[in-house]
Amino acid sequence: MKIYQSVLTYILLFLLIAVVLKFFGLIHLSGSEIIGYALICYGICSVYLSLGKNRKFTLFFGTIFFLAGVLLFIINNFPIFWNNYILLPSFLFTTGIAFLMLFIDRPEKRKFFITSLVFIAAGLIFTIISGQFSFPGFYDAIVKISSYYWPVALAAAGILILIFFEERK
Repeated sequence: MKIYQSVLTYILLFLLIAVVLKFFGLIHLSGSEIIGYALICYGICSVYLSLGKNRKFTLFFGTIFFLAGVLLFIINNFPIFWNNYILLPSFLFTTGIAFLMLFIDRPEKRKFFITSLVFIAAGLIFTIISGQFSFPGFYDAIVKISSYYWPVALAAAGILILIFFEERK
């Protein structure tokens, strides 16, 4: 429990520093973007600390917090037309991925996998039916994001590899 308090303390410290820097005009981030970064950090820490420890609640909501942070990041950094047709599929995809993480943590629990497939499929079907999705547009967006953020993905992969090898010692 102490590690969770430390994580929460660091996240709150991050938020406080970010708000102070924003107040003095040293950074130019919106409030929702700062909250998005905090949610991403909290989600990563929660997922990392709960994987393999049979903490389903923390894993599930850590995944949701992480994905909510990613959603806020995307909304703040990319031109997305946000409307009610995107809200429900976002909820369905997020819930489906959270159940998928529960399955990854406990592969013998196939009900988590089936539940994740149902939520993800429902989100995809709703998105396609509402006309908010096209494969060429999706491909173009992935290429654009990848070309801009590949160093972040490379650094994150390196950090995860280092953590993996550090834990194996």
